[in-house]
Amino acid sequence: MAWCRSSSACASARGHIVLVGSVTAYFGWPTTAAYGGTKAAINILAESLKYDFDKMNVRIQVINPGFVDTPLTEKNLLPMPGLMPVNRASRRMARGIKSGGFEVTFPRRLSWGLKLLRILPRPFCRWVISTATRWKARPLNFDRKPPSE
Repeated sequence: MAWCRSSSACASARGHIVLVGSVTAYFGWPTTAAYGGTKAAINILAESLKYDFDKMNVRIQVINPGFVDTPLTEKNLLPMPGLMPVNRASRRMARGIKSGGFEVTFPRRLSWGLKLLRILPRPFCRWVISTATRWKARPLNFDRKPPSE
């Protein structure tokens, strides 16, 4: 890295960086192009920096939570399996930071299911996401308000 002028300076460096991504980073979801795309970029950034940071004794982690009940998710019109309150998600994040490991992800049922889905062919993944979100039955709704019934 440019700021590390000598190998001895890099070896004596220390630190811990935590980036917050999302399970939406694993592949595209309906209506999440900007949000999911930036979370995917955070994951790639963390993976790329890990090589250099390992040499510098700087630990990097990425936290990929599932759906957390926040003002942003209140606007989401799609089903959100495993939606959890902020205080519970915060405890999971803190526990993950303390325990180490490169990726912290929760809830396990959702994140591991999505990771398993990710290794399957993309057309199948898109079909599963489309079916789970009932996307094909929904009209395009650019103002993000629920359709009147």
